[in-house]
Amino acid sequence: MRGILNISVNIQDIKGALADDWYRALAEHGSKNSTMHDDLTSISGATPPSVFVGSYNYPRVYAGPMLPPIHGDTSIFDNPEGWGGLRLGDILRLRLGMIRGIKPIRVGNTSDRYVQGLQEVALSLKPSESDVVFDGRVENTAHAISRIESDALDTSVPFGPVGVVQSARFSGLSAPSRQIQNAYYDTDMSASEAMMTLYDSGIAMSAIQRCLSIGMLGGRQNRRLVPTKWSITAADSVISAKLLSDVIEYDLVDSCRVFCNAHLGNIFAIVLFPRRWMFELVEAWYAKTDASQIINTVNEEAAKSSGASDNAHGALHDAASCLRSDYAAATTDTHNYGSSNIGQSEMQAHTNTEQKIKTTFASTPRQIVFGSDWETARIQKPPANTAGAYYAARLAVLEYLHKNNVQAGVLVLREITPEYSMPIGVWQVREGVRAAMKNEPIIVDDLQNGVKCASSLTNISHVKWLSHGHTTNLARQRTISDYV
Repeated sequence: MRGILNISVNIQDIKGALADDWYRALAEHGSKNSTMHDDLTSISGATPPSVFVGSYNYPRVYAGPMLPPIHGDTSIFDNPEGWGGLRLGDILRLRLGMIRGIKPIRVGNTSDRYVQGLQEVALSLKPSESDVVFDGRVENTAHAISRIESDALDTSVPFGPVGVVQSARFSGLSAPSRQIQNAYYDTDMSASEAMMTLYDSGIAMSAIQRCLSIGMLGGRQNRRLVPTKWSITAADSVISAKLLSDVIEYDLVDSCRVFCNAHLGNIFAIVLFPRRWMFELVEAWYAKTDASQIINTVNEEAAKSSGASDNAHGALHDAASCLRSDYAAATTDTHNYGSSNIGQSEMQAHTNTEQKIKTTFASTPRQIVFGSDWETARIQKPPANTAGAYYAARLAVLEYLHKNNVQAGVLVLREITPEYSMPIGVWQVREGVRAAMKNEPIIVDDLQNGVKCASSLTNISHVKWLSHGHTTNLARQRTISDYV
């Protein structure tokens, strides 16, 4: 089995190999998850709502809806902000149940009737009934990516089979979000202004990114489709930059604070310390994973679930209902289901699945590869090593600082453990750091002790973290404000 990776050059190599391993394992072991889609040439279901714009062949891209073959409340299928109580296997089962429709469209053709239909879907924050007819049969994700680039990697989230759209009809559209509708019809407002307006109105980041992606924001002449993975990073970057413009005017935080959260195979440890704005994200990736293990364990759970249903569609519906109830009752502890509606046997099954994965990963020593990016109030540069995760983490930290009217120096340590065996998107970085910033901080004396404390919450020594970061050196540099 080629599930164990054997590369250790840099983070981008790790991410690429993780993706390759994931799709290879999906092709080899994922057939049980996609049997419900055999010979499928059309689908009727409720889109969460969800639309996806690929980047392959830009500026002529593949765009379309994503939906499961079930009706009713399917919002949990594409609601990253609501996945805090779910586990990797849960998310995988939901996402593989989503069929992605694709149709080639030039990015500037936002007046196309097909695109306008997708925009009507995005105007609503509730599921919309959809009927999609495909030009031929849908293809398993692993086969489709051989000719159509999969953009679900790293920045976005996985999805199931892919089909070329012949026709799409959306009905039962709920009343549109007033805030999104206003931004859509305001063709004098820039895309950046529109995103910030929606954010200030309380619209979820996933909805803002969807609106940007499907060409709903900006001046009339500037509107265009934006590949989903680009729109996610763009929204995180633009909104965090606006928050930063306020934060750099605030007083310094009065103590050194350490926050932590473990989330979907990632450990986040964040240090805030009294200094003018600076920010660094240091990532540590493990160079060996086995994606086939999580596919197999999810298949086992799917088989158990389907035993209680008449067919595979029923099993998917049961699973979605179960998870939807669970996430509604989940506490802020991402590893605790709280007073969940899931029964004891299902709870134990989830625990057993996670333990199988951890046991498999624990059996092999792994090399750790580090990468980091940083900025100060005066020095801004693209994050060459950590990419979209950088802006996602920056946004989450700046939300905390902005809410508390303080500024700080910030060091974010992200340990990506071998449990993170499938790429599910940078949304989990944003939500993982957000959850960390809601926890009670540990107060320490200074930055040095802060780094030691943060490192002790991970599986990596503070010496290794410091040797791959720049925070301590940057913190020693004096700024003009230190003298006034």
